[in-house]
Amino acid sequence: MKQLYSVILFVSAALLITACEIGLGIAPNSPQLPDNGSSDTGLDQPGYGIKPTVPLKRRPIVPTSKLPRPKIIERISWTEAGTLSVALTEDTPAVITIVVRDGSLRSYVVDARTVEITNVPEEEFEMQIDVADERYTVVVD
Repeated sequence: MKQLYSVILFVSAALLITACEIGLGIAPNSPQLPDNGSSDTGLDQPGYGIKPTVPLKRRPIVPTSKLPRPKIIERISWTEAGTLSVALTEDTPAVITIVVRDGSLRSYVVDARTVEITNVPEEEFEMQIDVADERYTVVVD
């Protein structure tokens, strides 16, 4: 029985030593490499036993949703005469609708790039600008 245990111990030690030598890339009975500060075993080289990281959820390169249009309103400002000046970035036809908090509406059809609107409400209101199939909403104080 003691002889069986010693044979099993000897075989396991031999397998362990052989596996360690093969795992490090050192062949059995090879001369020992001089230690000059660099490792020639290849462990520190990229790609040695390392697989690239794969994300759990792949992200699309191009978004699947519709990309937003560029900004259509260049500037909204009050003039000295008390009118509201709206400057658009393009010369496209637009419909400007002013919605007051009490529910009243005023609509203007615009073909110019800069529009001055008179008779604007004194309180805060919402201005909707419709260009093509897009609607832009701005709250004006």
